[in-house]
Amino acid sequence: MANHCDAGVSKLRAYAKINLGLRILGRRRDGFHYISSVFQTLDLFDVLAIQFPGVPGGSLAVHVDHPGVPGGEGNLITRALQHFDLPDGALVGVRKRIPVGGGLGGGSADAAAILGFLRERCSVKGHRSTDSLASDLGADVSFFLRGGTAEIRGVGEEVSSLPPVPPLWALLFYPGLGCDTGRVYSAFDAMRIPPGQPLDARALVSALESLDPEEIDVQLRNDLEAAAVGSYPALGHFREMLRSRLGAPAVMTGSGSCFYSLYKDRERMLHDLARVRWDVSFGGGRTMVSRFRRAAAWEHAGGDGA
Repeated sequence: MANHCDAGVSKLRAYAKINLGLRILGRRRDGFHYISSVFQTLDLFDVLAIQFPGVPGGSLAVHVDHPGVPGGEGNLITRALQHFDLPDGALVGVRKRIPVGGGLGGGSADAAAILGFLRERCSVKGHRSTDSLASDLGADVSFFLRGGTAEIRGVGEEVSSLPPVPPLWALLFYPGLGCDTGRVYSAFDAMRIPPGQPLDARALVSALESLDPEEIDVQLRNDLEAAAVGSYPALGHFREMLRSRLGAPAVMTGSGSCFYSLYKDRERMLHDLARVRWDVSFGGGRTMVSRFRRAAAWEHAGGDGA
């Protein structure tokens, strides 16, 4: 591993994920929740540019092109940078394509991309492992160092890679509002729902292979959906609009606010997209066409990073 980072600008892509089912299995004394889920990387990505040296004086600076994302200590990228030996500082710019507060893991994906890149180029302070740093930054960050399809347990830090599932198309629906993860989990706790059972990975894969609507509803159920809808009533109206117009089930990812529908057939997917695109955009939302990604959750990007 290098003792320093060579001067210059490097561009990276950080890919989003969806939850293929989410079960809440209990709560620890520290407030974190035990979960059972399958994460799947998508080909939707943020673009990051990292420059060495950074701003004068060896400082670390992060600039994000979204007003709702902090660039200082509150950003996971800043915290990731602080773990590396960067005597000349670093400057990171982020072009957000992954909706903020959508349950697609954009912030964790960005931090993981920086961790993975710096692992190749620079020394870690204290000689800690990158996996250990990822766990400290956030539960989802560990997954984004790997990507693909993985079963997630514990509070999100237990990541077990799974064989690739069918390369499905995913229609993503962002309602124009972001969900606060802490608020949704607090609402879930207030509902006093008994702990659920872990996901059955084999049954989930079978549901993805058949795309049977009833099996999708059962296997891809998200235990946080009711809490998210209760916390953000507009989300409930958005969900009902999708379910009344789509030919495929609409499933919430993470703690919200995005929903997704899965397709084997591209033409059927485009047909459903045409049916809901106006309704989603009229309400200030956004529709996105994506596909399952089998490769890593971050990579080097050439050109303008597009």
